[in-house]
Amino acid sequence: MGVFQKVMNFIGFGDEEEVERDETESGEPESATETRRTRGTVVSIHAQKTSKMTLCEPQHLDDVTDMVEQLRARRSVIVNLQCLTEASAQRVVDVMHGAVCAFNGKMVKIGVGIYMCAPDNYEVTGTIDADRFVEKDTKDGATEGRI
Repeated sequence: MGVFQKVMNFIGFGDEEEVERDETESGEPESATETRRTRGTVVSIHAQKTSKMTLCEPQHLDDVTDMVEQLRARRSVIVNLQCLTEASAQRVVDVMHGAVCAFNGKMVKIGVGIYMCAPDNYEVTGTIDADRFVEKDTKDGATEGRI
């Protein structure tokens, strides 16, 4: 077997499986060792499952259960709290933060009343200055009290 064939076998492009046995004149193997060559394992780079992200805009506090179930299923959740009152929105943030901590994930504020909750299989990089999106009242300079 030439060097080229050995290299091709090493990369996995040679014969699928060869069994070589050294036999004596009587027809019995000289040694109990057999040399086996198998093809290398080929893994597609597209074999990974697609990650899913869920967008949620809760109307009631009961909708939090569905969002926690999405985190449990290892899906990222974007939560828009702008339809809730400030007290209800704070409760949703508290529950979601507890769920994120339970699943070793991360919760990031994206904008006014918008959060991204990601489980531990998501890598979140970068920062967004969410405070610059807060609308300012032009009369007295006070900021709006949204979560």
